[in-house]
Amino acid sequence: MNPTHNRELYFATSNPHKFGEAKPILAASGIIILHLPFVHDEIRSDSLEEIALEAVSVAFSKLKKPVFVEDTGLFINALNGFPGTYSAWVQK
Repeated sequence: MNPTHNRELYFATSNPHKFGEAKPILAASGIIILHLPFVHDEIRSDSLEEIALEAVSVAFSKLKKPVFVEDTGLFINALNGFPGTYSAWVQK
């Protein structure tokens, strides 16, 4: 077995810029990431954890290999956390 095989991860994202940022950071630790172009209908939730868990579950069910996702939100204290996980929707 290839010793690097255990250190390969797939990054499921539709955003090539996110992949481009993550690749050298993880490579510095000896972790090889491969881009899995990933587009799916993201669930709506107030929880980043719930959104990420659902996305990684969908990605893993398709790939059946180690995979991770990344999700963010913009939480503004003066607006009681708004837009939070809905920041992409607000931007559109």
